[in-house]
Amino acid sequence: MTSILQRCLQQAIHLDDPVPALHDSLQLIEDMDIFQDFDWQIIENALEDVLKKRQTIQGAASIAALEITGLSIQHRL
Repeated sequence: MTSILQRCLQQAIHLDDPVPALHDSLQLIEDMDIFQDFDWQIIENALEDVLKKRQTIQGAASIAALEITGLSIQHRL
C-alpha cells in the first residue's frame, strides 16, 4: 500500500490539479473495498503535507498507508 501511495503522490505533485488525478489513480483500491478505513481525506492530507513540505513523499505515504490499513496506533485510540 505504501509503495502505491508513494507512486501516486509522486505523480500528483507535478500536476496543476493534483487531487482529481490522485482520486483517479486510487479509485480501483477504493472500489475493491478491501480497506474498511479507506478515506479520501487521509489521501488528500498526505498530498497537502507533501505540497507544503511538512512530509516527504515516502513519509506521507507511509503514514497514510498505516491509517488506511488500520495499523496506525493513533488511529486506534
